[in-house]
Amino acid sequence: MTIKQRLMALIVASTLLIVGVLTSFFISSQIKVMEKNLAVKAETYSGIAAKQAISAVAFSDRETAREVLVAISNDRDVASVLLTGDGGEILFSSGFASWKMTSAREPILLRRAMRLISVTPVTSLEGPTGMLVIELSMQHLEAARTRLLWIGVLTGGVALTCSVLMAWLIAHRLARRLRAIGAVMTTVAAGDLDQQPVADTRNDEVGVLSGAFNKMLARLKQLVSGLEGLVAERTRALAVRNTEMRLVFDQVDQGLLVVDLDGTIAPERSAMVETWLGPVPGSAKIVDFIRCFAPSHAKWFGVMWDSLKDELLPIELAASQLPQRFGVGERTFSWSYKPFETDGGGWRVLVIVSDITAQLARERSERDERETMSLLTRALRDRSGFIEVCDEVARLIERIQIDHADVARDVHTLKGVSAMLALESISNGCHALETAMIDRDDQGITEQRKDLAERWRVLADVLRPFLIGDHGLSVHEADLAYLETAVAHAAPPSEVSRIVASWRDERAIDRLRRIADYAKALAIRLGKPGLEVVIECEPDLRFPSVLSNLWSGLLHGVRNAIDHGIETADQRIAAGKPASSRLVLRASRREGALVIELVDDGRGIEWESIAAAARARGLPSATTADLEAALFADGLSTRTDVTEISGRGLGLAALRSCVESIDARLTVSSEIGAGTTIQIVWPIHPVLSHARAS
Repeated sequence: MTIKQRLMALIVASTLLIVGVLTSFFISSQIKVMEKNLAVKAETYSGIAAKQAISAVAFSDRETAREVLVAISNDRDVASVLLTGDGGEILFSSGFASWKMTSAREPILLRRAMRLISVTPVTSLEGPTGMLVIELSMQHLEAARTRLLWIGVLTGGVALTCSVLMAWLIAHRLARRLRAIGAVMTTVAAGDLDQQPVADTRNDEVGVLSGAFNKMLARLKQLVSGLEGLVAERTRALAVRNTEMRLVFDQVDQGLLVVDLDGTIAPERSAMVETWLGPVPGSAKIVDFIRCFAPSHAKWFGVMWDSLKDELLPIELAASQLPQRFGVGERTFSWSYKPFETDGGGWRVLVIVSDITAQLARERSERDERETMSLLTRALRDRSGFIEVCDEVARLIERIQIDHADVARDVHTLKGVSAMLALESISNGCHALETAMIDRDDQGITEQRKDLAERWRVLADVLRPFLIGDHGLSVHEADLAYLETAVAHAAPPSEVSRIVASWRDERAIDRLRRIADYAKALAIRLGKPGLEVVIECEPDLRFPSVLSNLWSGLLHGVRNAIDHGIETADQRIAAGKPASSRLVLRASRREGALVIELVDDGRGIEWESIAAAARARGLPSATTADLEAALFADGLSTRTDVTEISGRGLGLAALRSCVESIDARLTVSSEIGAGTTIQIVWPIHPVLSHARAS
């Protein structure tokens, strides 16, 4: 609503309120006065007539009663008159009496329906008592009320008409003056400062407003005239600054570009961007730019940039999810993203592009040297075990090159075995391949498979002199002493042959020591140093070659125990445990079976978490057997994050598969806060029979 409309509405509403209140008060007051006068009239009639009717009541004289009351009954306000004698005898009656009361001890004045009733007892000196009832009609009061109401309405209408005219005149003049000021203000706001001052010099609020605006307009013209020169000077300074900044941008050895959240690349960018990556396309969109030099990554980058634009996550977190590295020809560039807030409250992203080709080559060289030295050290220390592990790596590398039902498990096993050999390049490559398989990135899967095969080819070429030739046998003093004792006691040739044949099998103590070394290195890597690994093994115990498929699976059990089970030093101290953790590797013969146990003193298995994860995957979880089966199921993990060590739910499933492949039995027992024991049991006789058949 305009000011004119509001002012008119205010005046009209005020007039209606005042007229309504005054009219209601006036009518109410007048009616009260008329009712009071009517009551006085009724009391006066009753008092006079009662005294004059005493003799008529005393002698039951109807004629006297008529003479006294006929004059009263002729009054137009009197609706009825009734005089009764002693015993209720009617001495005079005029009109229709609505009052049926037969006696009253004292005068009564009451209102009933549309009548005012006066009841007066009449008592004679001789003793008889009568009653005089005079009823006055109040209909003329209602007529008077209606008449007064019409008078009030007419008066209010006249007042309202006058107020509307007055309001219109006042509002019209005020609005016209304000419109004149507003028109000049609007023109000035549009940038036209050549307007004449407002011609309103009246000595009221609007006049004061006009004068203040005229002063402001004059001052504004002065400021603008000085500002134009200042703007020109600042523009020249800014041009110089931009030129200097462009020189700086063009001299740095990094590519710098600013991108709006809608993906538009700002014109300000360093020369290295286009030198390295080519010209920015005409659309100036970051996704189109990436499509020019890395078309296979453009679609994925666009999806991630949309999540940044939609602000579903904190912008810094969303920016950290964007691709960090691009390969262009034979060069590799790192991309880092720095979101910053603009003065207008919006967000933009500074993209920093760096050429890391030389850095990566240096890191690869250092990594190759480090991995080669680690492999050579292991080969010199335990050539037989080293050759066995290398054969396992070569076998897994070959298996993961094709799709099959257990390819994910093979990749996870390869990651564990390569980590044991400290082959960081292959372990990281397996982790990247797992991620690509989960994301169903076919191109990434192909690239990672190719990279893993090539990396192992390079390492195998270096290790070839150590992998060929006779592997030899591991014979210790205890083995020779046992053979000498058998010969000295004239043991049968078959027993001597069995003893010598057993030397082809691996000593259990050597295998468990390799696993212990891996466990200690992994604990340090996971921030849990001080792990004590205890080996409990019979000195002459050897593992038949048929068990060779087990060891890669057992490494998964070790990884699971250290990553999931064993706590950090602070957590152990808080739980009342020693800061140093303990892992027991135990191998023994028991009741015709070969038993290997992996025992940790960690936090134990939270079976409720296993049950929840099993239900989420639709697996049975009602019984203890169901929970143990779920623990070793493919893809089941209680971890919410995925690391290079665990979190994909494949490790224990791989252990179960290895155990089942040699017809062994796998069990697990655990106590919250005390630790977990994984037990693997092979019946000895079937194993030896299998070995002889081989």
